[in-house]
Amino acid sequence: NRNYALAETTLPVDIARASLTVISVPVSDKVYDGTTAAAAVVGGASFVGVVAGETPTLDGSAASAAFASPRAGTGIAATVAGLALDAADPTNANYELTGTTVASTANILKATLTATYAPASHGTFGEEMPADVAVTGFVGGESASTALGYTAPTVDTSAAVHAGTYQLVPTGGTADDYAFAYAEGTLVVDPNPNSWVTAAGVNPTSLVFGDTYEPVGEARFQQAGEPSFEYSTVPTFSPTSTTTAKPTAAGHYYVRASVAATSDWLASRSVGEFDIAPATFEHATVTCETATYTGSAQQATVQVRIGQQDPLTEGDDYDVTCWLDEACTQPAPAGGPTDAGTYWVKATGRGNYAGSSAVGTYTIAPAKLAITGGVSVAGRPYDATTSVDPQLVTVPRATGRSSATSPPRGSTAPRQAPTRPASRASPSPPETTSTATTR
Repeated sequence: NRNYALAETTLPVDIARASLTVISVPVSDKVYDGTTAAAAVVGGASFVGVVAGETPTLDGSAASAAFASPRAGTGIAATVAGLALDAADPTNANYELTGTTVASTANILKATLTATYAPASHGTFGEEMPADVAVTGFVGGESASTALGYTAPTVDTSAAVHAGTYQLVPTGGTADDYAFAYAEGTLVVDPNPNSWVTAAGVNPTSLVFGDTYEPVGEARFQQAGEPSFEYSTVPTFSPTSTTTAKPTAAGHYYVRASVAATSDWLASRSVGEFDIAPATFEHATVTCETATYTGSAQQATVQVRIGQQDPLTEGDDYDVTCWLDEACTQPAPAGGPTDAGTYWVKATGRGNYAGSSAVGTYTIAPAKLAITGGVSVAGRPYDATTSVDPQLVTVPRATGRSSATSPPRGSTAPRQAPTRPASRASPSPPETTSTATTR
């Protein structure tokens, strides 16, 4: 070999790429969106097989990631696929990946739902308050009816105890994939306009002149002493026609019930109407004081009562006529009847009693005769009886007969309807009472 010297030469040598194993690729946490989509952070990949001092890199454009479940939670399994070395980095030329996928984990954070108190603008005192809560922020096409584990938040309106303005904030609510944030809303509570449980009117509802009655009316809310009542003859309750005194005369009337306003209730009124009909003589009693025959014409002293009411006043409440028959077709003489007997008095209502009449009897009793001397009986023979022959009785002339000249029996002197004065004094209580007949 001493005869030889080696000449320098270059020979080709193959250097195999080092095997590079990706052991982890971080996946970014995300907010729940209803999908499994994930974002891999290839810049944070960890490798096994890296030569000291070198830092291989992955091609981020080729990598993809996906969660195993779309549900919110922590440590959710994820898979990163499509791993490849970045060809633009010369360091990567010495390496070859052993696999293109790697397992990872990340968190899916709950999305935020915002619950806002959203009343229907106003509430009314004493009524159920609006408790609507508007919820926004659902993702992935979900809604309150489809979101897993959803229960709605609520709002407590119990603080709204009077009319006024209140700021209310919802609370509560659950959802598997959502967390709640809360926003206040404004509740305006208006005074209650008040309503009437019982409308204004009177009791009893059917009235006849002389009846007693009371006004009625009940508001949903009323203070002590309310409602107050007013009466009028016109529905507008003009100042000149309005009074607090209950009407008593026959006519058509309006009654108005009123309650005053408070901080929680508005003032309110209810108007009704009613009639006081003229009283009839249906239950009237016409009584006449019994007269005694004097030989002169005598007008009846009449008293008319309805039920237990005070006697009515002739001329104001009724007019009187006297008749020879019960049917009141044959009038007595204008000055009244003269002869003893039974007559009929007709009381015809006027004013508050217009439209009916009643009839009672009027009696002129025979005058009493007194015997001025003794009565003698002539003697007779014994006949074993106690009977007396009337022809044996002597009666002296009687006294007490009227000196007035009476018309002969059977007279056909014409009779005229009586004419009554416009007003007669109220009669004294009668000695004889007769039940009236309504005409």
